[in-house]
Amino acid sequence: MATVRLSFMTDVQLASHLGPNLSFIVAWTYTALVLAAFVVCVARVRSYNKRGAQARAAHDPDDSEQGWSQLLSPGPTIVAGAVEYAKGEEQAVRVEITQEAEEYENSGSYSHKWIEKEREVSVRPFYLRLANGLRVRVEATKELFLVDDMDGVVFYNTRKRDRIVELVVGEEVTAEGVLHRDHDPEGKGSGYRDTRGWVLRPAGGGRISISSHPLEMRFKRWASFYRKFALLAFVMLAVGHMALSHYHLATWKGRVATATVKSKRHFTTSCNEGSTCHHYELKTKLPWGARYVAEINRSGWSRLTAGSKVPVLHVRRGSLQYGARSTVGYWALFIGGTLLVLVAIMFTMKRRGHHAWFEGDVVDKSGGRIAKNTGLSDPM
Repeated sequence: MATVRLSFMTDVQLASHLGPNLSFIVAWTYTALVLAAFVVCVARVRSYNKRGAQARAAHDPDDSEQGWSQLLSPGPTIVAGAVEYAKGEEQAVRVEITQEAEEYENSGSYSHKWIEKEREVSVRPFYLRLANGLRVRVEATKELFLVDDMDGVVFYNTRKRDRIVELVVGEEVTAEGVLHRDHDPEGKGSGYRDTRGWVLRPAGGGRISISSHPLEMRFKRWASFYRKFALLAFVMLAVGHMALSHYHLATWKGRVATATVKSKRHFTTSCNEGSTCHHYELKTKLPWGARYVAEINRSGWSRLTAGSKVPVLHVRRGSLQYGARSTVGYWALFIGGTLLVLVAIMFTMKRRGHHAWFEGDVVDKSGGRIAKNTGLSDPM
């Protein structure tokens, strides 16, 4: 890394460049953000691939004692089976989503949408009957993650309705959580210690996922999503370092030479919308006889006279920059900042596109006017 004593030199900075300290922050913040995004995406891909493999094993288990012992072991796991209500219960999981309708008119053309206003989740302990006949007790909470088709709709009037989602007896579902060998109220035996069974509960601070659709497909979809953004983060890292290549090269390989000011020039040009741009050009002679001409900041330019000494950072005499420390140009800042903003927007929009009703508010859109065939009066 370049070091130099500036006691006999006037340090200057290239025009349209950030200062040395801000350049350091910008360059390494960009690198840290993109590298962190890459690491997170790769970790998510590995996690979803592992969970996908567990989901496949749950649906198509190795029908041997060893296979079932691997599937049914304490810890994070996925099990699949048919829903059975617990004794004395009349439901397992039921979600009621209350929606209100809004109608829109544009040049005689109508459209409407039903917007979720409230959601009520009822959860009771239930069992999953596995392929080998064993039962796993599921003790979920209202924060569960439910993947299921909407079973029906109840209209209060033409502006308000409930959409219903419910797990029913015999429905084949897959559940993901943490498996425990613990007390089962419906376990066989006469005493407490004889009623131990398999109980699926949420992870600490987490929630159980229950799906009537193959979880494997959902995991594959999310693994593919994060794989694409891991590749994009890698490309961003490469592009960013190409834009910052001079900065990094000069920081680690640069050497400071003392240049002698031969002359300086101030001139103006017309900028956008008729404004005037000022330019402060500096011409120097390098120790090896070459001439170097570039624009610098006004404050440094004003302090210099013919014969003044200024530092020039160079790499093998081929890459030159006024100043004792490497700096980042505004154009590199613009490229890096634009990439970060665009990818962040793309990630947010694409991720939302992967969500279904159970991952956000339910909004159903349709063309035409709100149907009047509910048999109920319209409060409007």
